[in-house]
Amino acid sequence: MQREIIINNTSGINDYDSGILFGVSYILDHTKYCGMSIDVLEVRGHEVDTTNMVIGYVTIMALCNGFNLEFKSMPSFNRELKLFEFPR
Repeated sequence: MQREIIINNTSGINDYDSGILFGVSYILDHTKYCGMSIDVLEVRGHEVDTTNMVIGYVTIMALCNGFNLEFKSMPSFNRELKLFEFPR
């Protein structure tokens, strides 16, 4: 199945586009949706600790919240190991 992903980033901050793409792709891999069009209106972060991985996680959580999605194993942040976990 071919997926279509359209990201319209009007936030003016393009440094995190790959994180947004990862988050959207993760949702599509775990749902019945075959495509998505996303409008990014604002990105807030700090240049020291905001990474594409953080943005990917936030994107996933925002889409789960917006579409009322819940998976058996949700992505999470492991505080002990200080890393994000994205279950397959």
